[in-house]
Amino acid sequence: MKVTQRKDSFRLIGEQKISWISIMIIVALSVMAYLGLNFASRSLEDSGNSFYRESRFRDLEISSTMLLTEEDIDRIRQCEGVKEVEGICKSEGFLSKRVGGADKREVEILSLTDNINKNTVKEGRLPEKEDECAMEEEIAGELGIKVGDEVSLASLEGEAPKYLKGKDYRVSALVTTAEHASTRDGSLPALIVKREAFDPESLGPYFMEALVLMEKPENISYFDRQYLEEVNKVTESLESLARERERLRTNEVKGSYQSKIGESEALLSTGGDQLLEAKKKLDQDRKELAESEKSLDKMKADLDAILKQYPEGSSIFEAIRPRYEESLSLYNKSLKEQEEKQAKYESSKKDYDEKLKEYYRGKTNLEDSKKELSEIGSCRWLLLGPKGNPSYAYTYSSVNNIRELGTAFAIIFILLGALVTIVTTGRMVSEQRKALGLLKTLGLYKREMLLKYVTFSLSATLSGILLGFFGGTYFLQRLLLKIYGSFFIYDTSGLKIDPLLTVLVVTGEILLSFLTVFFSCFGLLKKKAEKLMEDRLPSYRHKRKGGEQGSSLYFKLIFYNIMSALKKTLITIISIGGVTAVLVAGFTMKGSVSKTLKYHYKDIIAYDYQLDHQMADDKTLFEKIQEIAGKDSIKCDGFYDKERYINVKGEMIKAELICGSLTKLDSYILRIDHKSGKEISGDIDPSGEYCEGIWIYSRLAESKGLNKGDEFLLYDDQLNPYAVKVAGVFENYFGSRLIMSDDYYKKVFGQAPRNNTIFIKSGLELEGEKLMALLGLDGVSQVKSEGKSYDFGKRSIDIFGNIALVMVAVAAVMSYLILQNLINIHMGQKKRELTLMAINGFYTKELKLYGSGEFLVNSALGMLLGLFLGSFLGRYMIGLMESESMEFVKNIRPEAWFFSVLIIFIFILLALLVGMKDIKKLDLKSLTGE
Repeated sequence: MKVTQRKDSFRLIGEQKISWISIMIIVALSVMAYLGLNFASRSLEDSGNSFYRESRFRDLEISSTMLLTEEDIDRIRQCEGVKEVEGICKSEGFLSKRVGGADKREVEILSLTDNINKNTVKEGRLPEKEDECAMEEEIAGELGIKVGDEVSLASLEGEAPKYLKGKDYRVSALVTTAEHASTRDGSLPALIVKREAFDPESLGPYFMEALVLMEKPENISYFDRQYLEEVNKVTESLESLARERERLRTNEVKGSYQSKIGESEALLSTGGDQLLEAKKKLDQDRKELAESEKSLDKMKADLDAILKQYPEGSSIFEAIRPRYEESLSLYNKSLKEQEEKQAKYESSKKDYDEKLKEYYRGKTNLEDSKKELSEIGSCRWLLLGPKGNPSYAYTYSSVNNIRELGTAFAIIFILLGALVTIVTTGRMVSEQRKALGLLKTLGLYKREMLLKYVTFSLSATLSGILLGFFGGTYFLQRLLLKIYGSFFIYDTSGLKIDPLLTVLVVTGEILLSFLTVFFSCFGLLKKKAEKLMEDRLPSYRHKRKGGEQGSSLYFKLIFYNIMSALKKTLITIISIGGVTAVLVAGFTMKGSVSKTLKYHYKDIIAYDYQLDHQMADDKTLFEKIQEIAGKDSIKCDGFYDKERYINVKGEMIKAELICGSLTKLDSYILRIDHKSGKEISGDIDPSGEYCEGIWIYSRLAESKGLNKGDEFLLYDDQLNPYAVKVAGVFENYFGSRLIMSDDYYKKVFGQAPRNNTIFIKSGLELEGEKLMALLGLDGVSQVKSEGKSYDFGKRSIDIFGNIALVMVAVAAVMSYLILQNLINIHMGQKKRELTLMAINGFYTKELKLYGSGEFLVNSALGMLLGLFLGSFLGRYMIGLMESESMEFVKNIRPEAWFFSVLIIFIFILLALLVGMKDIKKLDLKSLTGE
């Protein structure tokens, strides 16, 4: 570039510094939004990958309804694509501190793994003995447990948890686990023990689950689609093995039952024959005893008769004494033999009675075994990929949501920046058309003239890129990582810079800047010099039709100006519409976040506490709850509440199933029809139609395309699938809740649900001693406060509220800059007209009215366009924030319209004040100076 051209370019920047600064800041904001959000996404992805790689997080988890054998583990290991397999044992129990611990928590007890899902020790060492355990930091902090403390594990009945040898353990370590990378997953906290702590007599050589590591590229990201595709391939190869092993295991278990039944039947048959023989012998012995007893009675009677007839001491008695004593001796001997026979008989009778009882017990056990055999279904394997882990699912959703939000923001901001560049450059070229014509006559090439405007745009763009890069990297990325980092157990503070992405963004911005300048200028620059130097004539002439009524001069002029510069008008309308749309979208997102929290916890959830108890229909338990709460008007009812798997269009999803009387349930959970917004009552939908089936949450219906009348599979505890029909769709913003009546449950599964939870509607805060008293009731496993759920939900959802606020702030800054730039351009184009009007005697007030009228009309049209587009944009952005178990209110928000229009209107007034500050100084010198 020549020195003269360089000076001319710098002079242009100085003359148009407001436009130059506007382009710079708009580019900075777009680059900051895109790079900041994408860098934050990459940082979360990298930290997640590091954590999962270091802990060797399982790629697949396989469980079986009939446990897994060593042979199953070996066969899994031999499958194509499988690298390592490790079997684990599991149980559930209630953890409490042995000394001074009144609180208890339900925990999942896992066997210590060697190479897969490795635990990260934060304090202490991993368990080395059967009576040692490691526990997660979070639950240890809640219960005030430290390394070295003694803890107790118990079932609901107070015994050692199922499959475990003992109850008492010493904490040897505080750890973090790969299964619970996020604090938002909602699953039970983990407690880890040695494999030897599980009882071999009750569990045998079996495993509850198999953790699988597959063969995969070393540096593959756990959050790439390629990774999930690789998992699906291995899953497909394992499915054929699963079908084979299911059949074998089913036959093995049923065969074992058949064998035991056969043995029991044979033993019972032999035992029955032996009992018959024993019965016969007992009857014979009893008969012989009776005859002996009669003989003894006769002998005793004869002896008594002798003594009576011949008293002792008489001469006759003395004569017969030897014979009498001989008879008495024989009697005593016979009596002793009788007693021995009686004792032997009693012993035989007792043995017979015991064997008879044992026989009947065996017979009962045989009948029970036959019944169990008839109830045994087929063995089923459940294969869960990484998304089957709630923590991974949340991390995956976070990484991709941030990335998609960044792309959406950047596209909007870049388009707005391009519009500003087009308007600014186009206006500058138009104003300098005569000068360009003169330069052409002096021999300058088009490329040399174009270079001045390219320099103007590129200098602003490069400055904006630099600001945006630092703002996105060190401000926005840090802010997002701080917000999201509180929900992960691993460090997410490391800042990420992606050189390739940065280069692509820089290249794209430069190319876009060049293209916008090129297309803005090329139309004029290709004209001949004499055409450029001619005075411009209006392209539109307004012809008054006959009979047309006269109207305001200002209205005629404004309408004339709008129609004579449609291109400028459209760009102004689109620009203002764009910034209005971004503001509306930001306020819509913020309003949606706030309303979602309120709707779910205030309008849908009507209960205060949920108490888990296996005897949830016990009326005495209800009375105890009322007594503890100290309020007779407390309402509580029992329901069935359990997590179940569903299969929707081939995808396995875990959902919360609630069953019971829907009429009673309506008092605790309000169901609002997803389409009509009306309340659902019992089995009756808002139209008054009776609906039999299962009521599903709206997020499931939207994401999987389910509607009323559709069917999907619902699995029982043994993973047997049952087809269920959708009765309707209700609003549910947090969690994955399915609702069905106890009658429909019985129809589907063939038995009534057993209530295991109590919803409590109190209106009271049952904290401190009252809450501990509820936990202390026999059989109570846990008490969940919806107040705490609200607090946790607020913490979770505030992430998206903060993102929305950032968007609003950025959109507000951008809107002011764009408006100020548009007004400066507009006033620059009107300067000649306004000067002529001032010379001809128009008042300053009239000049301002005329000068602002056209812009205000275009602004009003732009705001109307922005309200319409912003509502759709907000809905789209909200959809990007949603996950499988979280939905947001997506209604049009009138307050978003109001605040957006108010901000734009205030900014327009401020921009007009700045743009018109010199209007009263217009005079003939201004005209000649142009």
